[in-house]
Amino acid sequence: MNFGFWDKFVGGADPKRFRKKAEQYLIQTTLIQLMNYGKAKWIKTEEIADFLLNKPLTDFNFKDERVQKWFSGEGMKKKITESTHKLRLLGHPIIAGSGRKGYRYANEECEDVDELWEDRKRAWENSRDDILTQAKIDNELLDKVIKKMKEGQKKQKLLVVQMAYQKYIKNKEEE
Repeated sequence: MNFGFWDKFVGGADPKRFRKKAEQYLIQTTLIQLMNYGKAKWIKTEEIADFLLNKPLTDFNFKDERVQKWFSGEGMKKKITESTHKLRLLGHPIIAGSGRKGYRYANEECEDVDELWEDRKRAWENSRDDILTQAKIDNELLDKVIKKMKEGQKKQKLLVVQMAYQKYIKNKEEE
């Protein structure tokens, strides 16, 4: 059998299946860590990577040489960033902090949820990139969080933040 570069690199006969399984497991593990710890504090990419590498042995071992090679070739930070983006697209209220803060799971159970979403809005407002897509995703995620919240002061604050999101999106679309 003739193996290609990726076959030899990860040491297997089916690198596409291996990569797909590794990415799925990375997404699941990242979600678990953010849901468990990300409601109370910022979780840095390094902490997620450390969690993966020190996780007890399961059916998918991040200490395995093939996984190490895959991460070294693909870039662990890049893969973790991609996994958090995919989780956001699936409807999980994960936000990235500015200034290398890391990630937070900013749902209705989070103590400082209103401040987190306000910080997120400020971060992309000051960005020079085309952030209209990110603003729309954030607005949808924020809407889900607001719908799950019970009446209260935080919900009112989040509604104000959401109105600012919608105003920003409307202004950008009119430009």
